[in-house]
Amino acid sequence: MSKPIHERAMQFAPYAALRGFDELIDKRRERKEKRKELAEDERERINRVLSRLSVGSLVKVKYYEVDRYKTLCGVLSELDTVFYTLTVVKTKIDIADIDDIEPLSESQSRF
Repeated sequence: MSKPIHERAMQFAPYAALRGFDELIDKRRERKEKRKELAEDERERINRVLSRLSVGSLVKVKYYEVDRYKTLCGVLSELDTVFYTLTVVKTKIDIADIDDIEPLSESQSRF
């Protein structure tokens, strides 16, 4: 007894053995951003903002990670002055990687 045509055609349907592989390849093809050097006044402004922040503050941080800039909004959960890092929610960021940071109010944090 032969199978109907649509059942026979199923054997030739594409199969993704490596789920998510195509998306990973697409991400690698994205254009990489070069890290820019901050001017002295920009670094001073970031340091002033950091000195006014405390744990529990809402912040928006633009920082460099691997090969692109990322922006993260959330609660500052740790500010480590020994290792020069800050943690927003669960993301640890090296202070030297910060491109911009600003405190947010409750109304600004809602998207």
